[in-house]
Amino acid sequence: VTRSLRADVPIGVNLSGGLDSSLLTAVLDKLLTDDQVPLAAFTQDYRDDGCSERFWVQEIAARTGRDVHFSYMSADDFVKIHDTLNWYQGEPYAGVPVAGYVGMYQQARAHNVTVLLDGNGVDEALGGYRQYHNTCLSMLQASEDPQFGDFLDAYMREWGVSRDQAMKSVARSQRRIGVARDGSSEGNAGWLSDEFCRRSTAPTFKRPFSSPLKNAMYQDVRFTKIPRALRFNDHVSMAFSRELRVPFLNPRLFEMAFSLPAKTLFHTGRPKGLLRQQLAGMLPDSVRLAPKRHIQTPQSSWLTNDLMPWLRDIVSSQHFRESGYFDQKRALKALDSLAGKPLANSFFLWQAINLDTWLQSWVHADGSRHTPAPFPQISAETVHGSQMP
Repeated sequence: VTRSLRADVPIGVNLSGGLDSSLLTAVLDKLLTDDQVPLAAFTQDYRDDGCSERFWVQEIAARTGRDVHFSYMSADDFVKIHDTLNWYQGEPYAGVPVAGYVGMYQQARAHNVTVLLDGNGVDEALGGYRQYHNTCLSMLQASEDPQFGDFLDAYMREWGVSRDQAMKSVARSQRRIGVARDGSSEGNAGWLSDEFCRRSTAPTFKRPFSSPLKNAMYQDVRFTKIPRALRFNDHVSMAFSRELRVPFLNPRLFEMAFSLPAKTLFHTGRPKGLLRQQLAGMLPDSVRLAPKRHIQTPQSSWLTNDLMPWLRDIVSSQHFRESGYFDQKRALKALDSLAGKPLANSFFLWQAINLDTWLQSWVHADGSRHTPAPFPQISAETVHGSQMP
């Protein structure tokens, strides 16, 4: 983190209510003395109690006394953002979580903060995702570890599931393809055309470790999640001429983390249990001990409610039917069945919509790369940390 502070311009931090960015903010607060430029924190938030991080962000703001700039993207904002963000990304992107950075970087530019630090990497280094937790339990079960029962009980408490649900998740983790980071399915629900599926092959990745857990983490770090996340975030930050730095993606940290046994990473049976133990006294317990929250944006709710008319227009279009990637009849039938219903994972839905709109913009366009429309101004507010209770 100290090395990431080398700059002759103001520095800020991307702060969510999670453990990693809270840790980063706490470390920065200790490193930056009072006579230096104040540290500003930027947060994407939503007017939806089910996915708002405001409570935990305010806990960190109160502890550090630092100002926090909240931005609030709405479903309508997201539709307006999408075409412009598609242009800047140049490829399909990961939906609402990426679009939510638009308001944050608008605020960073408005407050003349040029360099922003981000907490990427801790989940992949120290076992922060539910799919890793599933794999850890699967390994303990396969080795008939005497602590398996204790770890299973901790898993049930962590994720609020029954024993039967927990065991099903553990079994599903052994079939890693098609399992999302929250443990649910990433299946395409039959949207893809039969012809496309016949011509497609699933990717394969190196598995250099004897541990299934380390191989899963290695895949995310080297080939899938981290490369995607860095690319998406870099493109949106550069759209606002902001520089993004990721101090926790440090080779020495990963060398240390990958040398540790699974039970050490999941100390007391919790994701990032080792880190939670080490941070005692450094972060408020309300943040340090909070369960992992995998629903951090309203994407699933928006797609099946507010944005359903937008989705129907896309799926009903001639372009969607003739692209060759989709089965329009099955997709429309699936949309009808999803309208107004909660989804554990909306990634398959977003992939189809984003792929079609990206094809229209970049592949099937007339060849001219139009100048993107300006991003809409996202509503925001500043909360002063010194005024927190």
